[in-house]
Amino acid sequence: MRKGEETKRQILDTAIDQFSKRGFSAVSIRDISGAVGIKESSVYNHYSSKKDILDAILLSYGEDLEKFLVSESIMQAGTDDNSVMGDAENFGAMSDEVFTGLATMLFRKMYLDERIHKLWQILSIERFNNAGMDELYRKYLFEDVLSYQTAIFSIMMQKGMIPKEDPELLAIEFYAPAFLLYQRHFATGFEDLSDDEKQRIENLFVRHVKRFRARMENPA
Repeated sequence: MRKGEETKRQILDTAIDQFSKRGFSAVSIRDISGAVGIKESSVYNHYSSKKDILDAILLSYGEDLEKFLVSESIMQAGTDDNSVMGDAENFGAMSDEVFTGLATMLFRKMYLDERIHKLWQILSIERFNNAGMDELYRKYLFEDVLSYQTAIFSIMMQKGMIPKEDPELLAIEFYAPAFLLYQRHFATGFEDLSDDEKQRIENLFVRHVKRFRARMENPA
């Protein structure tokens, strides 16, 4: 990596770390440059403003998550109707073991990946100070997830893969335990949790996924 690219990466990593601990509003360009060990003017060689740094963080998050989802065959590339249709057919054809494994990998990525966890921290802190941040918090943690899962369940119902019911309520039912586990155990930081405790929490999520899947396959 060239020196300029390395410096730019250091600025971004330092900003993510400081924003996640103190909030976007409380951190200045001087704070970031001081932590990196460069002049303030050097930061502006790479980013036009603090907001530009935040935008780069959000872009990096989006690219990283999409790459993960596609590489692990959790989602197809793209967000059009055909890709969502393909996802629904893929999920419907999966064995219980494969489906549970993918759900578990996604749980780990969304809540135990250090970089993504720091983004959740940034949004959680700053959402009360900035309407735009609150909008992003709602989008990333609720709206995108629930709208996608609602679409998936709706397609699976239309194709007779699962029993017909309210797809939006079904999406909430599937997602709510994952978010509850995050809020209860990880939202304020997972650094102090032992590996055994993390495994126990993950096992709770796996039990939920298996129970949910079984109910879809064998409705009362």
